[in-house]
Amino acid sequence: LPPGNVTNATEEYNGSSWTTSPGTMGTARYRLAGAGLQTAALAALGYKYGSPLRTTATEEYDGSSWTAGGNATTERSSLKGGGIQTSMLVFGGYNGSNLTATEAYNGTSWSNQPNLATARRAMGAASNTPGSTTGLCAGGQAPSNTAATEEFNFTANTVTGAAWSSGGNLLLARRGSGTATNSANFTGLAFGGNYPAGTDNTEEYNGTTWSEQNNLPQAITYMGGAG
Repeated sequence: LPPGNVTNATEEYNGSSWTTSPGTMGTARYRLAGAGLQTAALAALGYKYGSPLRTTATEEYDGSSWTAGGNATTERSSLKGGGIQTSMLVFGGYNGSNLTATEAYNGTSWSNQPNLATARRAMGAASNTPGSTTGLCAGGQAPSNTAATEEFNFTANTVTGAAWSSGGNLLLARRGSGTATNSANFTGLAFGGNYPAGTDNTEEYNGTTWSEQNNLPQAITYMGGAG
């Protein structure tokens, strides 16, 4: 993409159509991580043009405008994460090499968390509410497409308060997939992906294993997902 095509525009979805928000981000970027609701959203890190190429900037959205939040520690793009505006988890990504770094945001500042076992970027990810206490990382580029799945869990009542653990592998190794989570921890969907040759494949995770589901109407890669 040439520099002029990186945008700071914001659009809102009402269930049937998109409208342009008057609020624009302070830092134009792509391949960033996002979290939260339409009236309380968070945008974190990502790729931009200029020096440096990647940013640690965090911005918070209140439904009409963006304001700066605390900067993350590890500059990167092609990361993933999820949660809510006051409790977000981000992990993996790329800053010249694939990363394992994991960070949590508390609404003000970022803190380092236990690393992924597999360095990767462009993975599928899901995080169950209330945010940074649980997370699911599926597939990605590490450096070739991987099927590896990892689960993140934070427990305040233990000496080691947080850790990633291995989950069941995807049936189809992929990167750039869309993802969504169910209400239960460590469950969700992975759909599409596999850049540059897209796939329509959909899989569902029950907390232990992945199973095939109805395919997308068309093959697509580097897509978004929510729910």
